[in-house]
Amino acid sequence: MDNERFNVTGDDQGDLYALLQFIFRREFKWPTIHPKKAEGYGGFTGYRVDPYLGLVLYQYPLHDDPVTKRFPFGEGHDPQKLTAFVYNYLRSDEAKVTRPPEPKPLKDGSPGYDEYKELRADFHWDENCDHDGSNGQAWRVFTGPWGHIPMHGHSAPFAIRPIIAWYGK
Repeated sequence: MDNERFNVTGDDQGDLYALLQFIFRREFKWPTIHPKKAEGYGGFTGYRVDPYLGLVLYQYPLHDDPVTKRFPFGEGHDPQKLTAFVYNYLRSDEAKVTRPPEPKPLKDGSPGYDEYKELRADFHWDENCDHDGSNGQAWRVFTGPWGHIPMHGHSAPFAIRPIIAWYGK
């Protein structure tokens, strides 16, 4: 499906694991539908840390991409291993939520501009805010407007972004 949308927030490792299990069942059933494309697929092959979008997951084989990294121990093929990998990322200095996403150097009308702009419009909910409750560290798993992460191509269907959770009194 080209216009599949996905946007889930949470603050629990068990919930993230359940969500990743759902993603694996939903996303990786397609090689059985397209058997000629199945070779080399069946999980996430790698990831890239985008300073504004978070941990971007790639599902197609990577070819000499110096920025995108391969999962070192097959984490991309197992929801339990991927959950542990993501939680380590979320606790890292690289993932600290210190600033809202800034616009990429795109011009109006360039490929991906509208999708990126639409995605960023929703990120104000991820920031620390002054309210009469408390805040904590959390995560958001999402796709972009066309079922992939804008500016990362169709091989990147999901990203996981550290966010600030808002709790009531």
